[in-house]
Amino acid sequence: RVRRTTDPRAPDDDGLAVLAVEIEAGERLRVVGVSFPGATAFSQSFLRDQLRSYLEDELPHPTVFEPVDSDAVDRLGLAGRPATAARGTAAPREDLPDGVWHEPTYLSAVEHIGELYRGAGYLSAEIGAPVLTTLVDEHTAIVVVTVVEGPRTLVWDGGIVGEEHVPAAELLAEARLVRGEPFSAVAVEEGRLRI
Repeated sequence: RVRRTTDPRAPDDDGLAVLAVEIEAGERLRVVGVSFPGATAFSQSFLRDQLRSYLEDELPHPTVFEPVDSDAVDRLGLAGRPATAARGTAAPREDLPDGVWHEPTYLSAVEHIGELYRGAGYLSAEIGAPVLTTLVDEHTAIVVVTVVEGPRTLVWDGGIVGEEHVPAAELLAEARLVRGEPFSAVAVEEGRLRI
C-alpha cells in the first residue's frame, strides 16, 4: 500500500511529498518438490541433487548478522533466562535452497542440467524452462522441468590431420577419446589441449 503525505520539513510546499510504503508480508511460497519428466539417462534424485547443489551455490546464504533464535540461546543457557521461557523472537526460517522459488536462478540451474546432458553425449537434449505449479494451499508448489533427451552420440573413431612427425595413433591415445564413450565437445577440446 502506498500513500502520499506532505513533507514534514516543508508542510506548505505542495511540490514536496513523502511517499509512505507499507508492506505486509504474506506467507512465503515454498517449493516442496521438483520433477524431471522425460529424464531416463539420469535418475530423478541425481538431477534433484544437481539442482540443489546449483541453488546452494547461487542463492544468498544467511550471514552472521541474521537474527539469533532466542529459543536456541535459552536452551544453551546463554540468555540468562530459564530454558522453558517463552520464545522471544519468531523462529527463524530454515529454507533449503531448493525450497525457495527464484525464477532466474532456476533458469540458470536448468542450463546446468543441459550441460550435464551434453557432456554425457546427448547433444540435442532439450531441457524445458522450469514451470512452477502451486498446490491446493497456494503456499506450496512443485517445479516441473521437462527433459527431451534425444539420441546419445558416442565416439566411434577419430583422426588427426596435419601432423606428420608424430604417429596419429600416439596422438589419439594422448587425446583419451575412447570408442564407445559418450561424445562431448568439452572432452574433445580437453583432448586437443593435451596434444
